[in-house]
Amino acid sequence: MNEDIPRARPVGVTLLAILNLVSGVAVVLMMLFMGGGLNEIDADLRKIGVSAVLVRLSVLLLGLLFIGTGVALWSGRTRGWWFATWVTGMMGARAFLAAVMVGDIASKVGASAATVGPRRITLLVRGVLYLAILAYLFKPNVLEFFRIGSQSRGRILLSVIGAVAAGIALWSLGGLLAR
Repeated sequence: MNEDIPRARPVGVTLLAILNLVSGVAVVLMMLFMGGGLNEIDADLRKIGVSAVLVRLSVLLLGLLFIGTGVALWSGRTRGWWFATWVTGMMGARAFLAAVMVGDIASKVGASAATVGPRRITLLVRGVLYLAILAYLFKPNVLEFFRIGSQSRGRILLSVIGAVAAGIALWSLGGLLAR
């Protein structure tokens, strides 16, 4: 099937593309021009064994991933759906993992236990939002727009789960190697 034939882009795909592009550009500009405000927490980062440079590079990568997701969603190409789905799954998994780890990190930096609960709720809400976006990307009209409608949803979901697990493993390995 020819991917160059124009088709109507679902409104949700358009909104997600624009939101990802805008947020990605904002994150990249923040990291490049403002340093992300990490100088104030550099000592806390060292307490948990993470360098501010690694955090800056990771956040810059996240910004670039958001820009890539926006472009991928806007493109309407099959590979764009796969990329957007992988990044959305990664962000959801990252939010849920952070919700689990926030208490441990807070204790290492000496943060108040009262701050853990609200932060955990924020991370869980973020994870649920990413799951909702992921579910939207599996809607029949969205799959059809990206020309994925004829493939088995179960097989696609397993592929996305495998890719997300591999991405988390690589992200974690990168963090360990950078220490």
